[in-house]
Amino acid sequence: MHDTKIEADFVRGAEQALRELAAILESVRDIEVVIENLGQWRDPNFRQEGNILVPWWSFDWYRQDTRRNSERKKQLNAEHFLNLLRTEPWRKTIKHVDLVVLNDDLYTTDCRFIIGLALRNVGTIVSTHRFKGIADRTTRIETFKTAVLHEIGHVYGLPGKDRPSLIESLGDHCGETCVMRQGLYVPDDWIQMTRDRFEHGPFCRYCLAQLAKFIP
Repeated sequence: MHDTKIEADFVRGAEQALRELAAILESVRDIEVVIENLGQWRDPNFRQEGNILVPWWSFDWYRQDTRRNSERKKQLNAEHFLNLLRTEPWRKTIKHVDLVVLNDDLYTTDCRFIIGLALRNVGTIVSTHRFKGIADRTTRIETFKTAVLHEIGHVYGLPGKDRPSLIESLGDHCGETCVMRQGLYVPDDWIQMTRDRFEHGPFCRYCLAQLAKFIP
């Protein structure tokens, strides 16, 4: 799902990142991955009388409920949004993972801002906010794709604890030349990761091995 205010380039970038990861998953796990772009998802009956949003039936409700539970006026509480994805009524009946692309800047209780937050087997939310200032269009979109690959990688169990070069920095991250390493300086670290992605591929051999054995 994504906000209607998201630039089309970012939407295409997210889809390309998902397709790249799907191709990798299919090669290491021999499974088929289906990708569906729900856009700003809305059930036909997403509003009740009085223009009230029905819980769970639209992207609008997810964002509105998160806004109500965010203490900062100019940011959204990423933990609350991710918890909504975790507790979706259809979570147990429809096997899926979610990617939500937001225009809003994000924060958590531990960080004044983040670019994304992921929950294993559930999904991730990723913000375009910190990448908009990158002047070059190609660099801007490719850097965002790196961020999407990073967060979706967390959803699929990366980097994994039973491996060398594991770094604990605001969660587990890879110590190799890999999109799963930590990017503390935005956007500079992510621009460098993107350059490395072009040269070496998105995932190191340890992360590829983890993808191969990950059981959702």
